[in-house]
Amino acid sequence: MHKLLKQSWNLPAIKTTLYTLPRNPRLFFPKKVLKDISEADWGQLKFEMNIKYVILDKDNTLTAPYVDHLHPKVEKSIAECKNIFGSEHIAIVSNSAGTPDDIELKWMSKIEEATGIPVIVHDKKKPLIPFREIELHFGELLEPSRVLMVGDRLLTDTVFGNLCGMQTLHCLVPLTSKGDNPIARIVRTIENKILGHWLKRH
Repeated sequence: MHKLLKQSWNLPAIKTTLYTLPRNPRLFFPKKVLKDISEADWGQLKFEMNIKYVILDKDNTLTAPYVDHLHPKVEKSIAECKNIFGSEHIAIVSNSAGTPDDIELKWMSKIEEATGIPVIVHDKKKPLIPFREIELHFGELLEPSRVLMVGDRLLTDTVFGNLCGMQTLHCLVPLTSKGDNPIARIVRTIENKILGHWLKRH
């Protein structure tokens, strides 16, 4: 845990997930799956999915857990993403930075400075963030299907994107296990096993 963050459980999101997924399990499954975003062909994704905006998770999608700078694996890919979409059409949505856990939003500021990507401020955590928060950040009404949510967690990133009607891309392999939250590591493994079984059937 970074010193600029305070720990809090995402209990409302857990309750919502347990209630929603049995009724609509397809919320759990992403539109696209890649090993990590170093494999992303942003130009092809923009064309195939008619994407205009990209929302990125932070920990183990862009950076190592609780680290402010981009992981070396994704630096080239993020530069390409900025070139394809324009920096003004890209943002980070984290369950740590930009939330009430982020003391005086200092962690958010460090991440923005280190990555060159703005962080969306929000009171709730994924998957409960209302799409209006995304629109407020970009300053315009958006068509959800033209927004791509990218992340490594199915129960937060993918469910959030699908609940909002966004396109979803799941990063199957975390960038690193170093510094990862032990509970997150266990849950991610379970999530990906479920996804693997689903992919074999479709």
